[in-house]
Amino acid sequence: MLPSLTDVSDIAESAMKDPLPWDAVPAIRHEELDHVQPYLETLRAKSAARLRTAKDFAWLREDVAQMKKNLETKTVSLNEADRRKENEQAQAKTEARKRERLARHETPPTTYEITVQNADQPGLPPAMSVVQATTVKPAASDATTPVADAEAAALADDILLRETQNILADYITLSAHSIPAVTRR
Repeated sequence: MLPSLTDVSDIAESAMKDPLPWDAVPAIRHEELDHVQPYLETLRAKSAARLRTAKDFAWLREDVAQMKKNLETKTVSLNEADRRKENEQAQAKTEARKRERLARHETPPTTYEITVQNADQPGLPPAMSVVQATTVKPAASDATTPVADAEAAALADDILLRETQNILADYITLSAHSIPAVTRR
């Protein structure tokens, strides 16, 4: 379980006066392949260790605590000067975090382009450069266009996505030699 600001918010349908009842789509018959179970405790432990030590998650815990406090108070100052001061403090805090995050010079994850053409080849294709990894190929063309700066920044700052990638990388490392090949029917 990864922490999230949306966990403390009462804006979901379940918090409404008359939420729709829970239902589920009936499952189709399928072969159960639970390859994760043998590694689950190790994956949880590795993730928990990262969550305890990562500065970004410390900030997220601070933000969650602040949001809980704000929701419990249920009041907001109507004094314009006070509100402007609060907004300036919040912006300064966000900018300071961005500067600190940039100062850490974190190595971006290794990215590989898996295509229909190379998907059946053994191993991984050559790793992409950071520039290649931040471009998008339009469906109707072979040309590449850079991802918008805001979108790239949002992806880079998405700590939950990064932790999900870390968990997946841990799983791949742990299970590299023990998952049997999938047979086609």
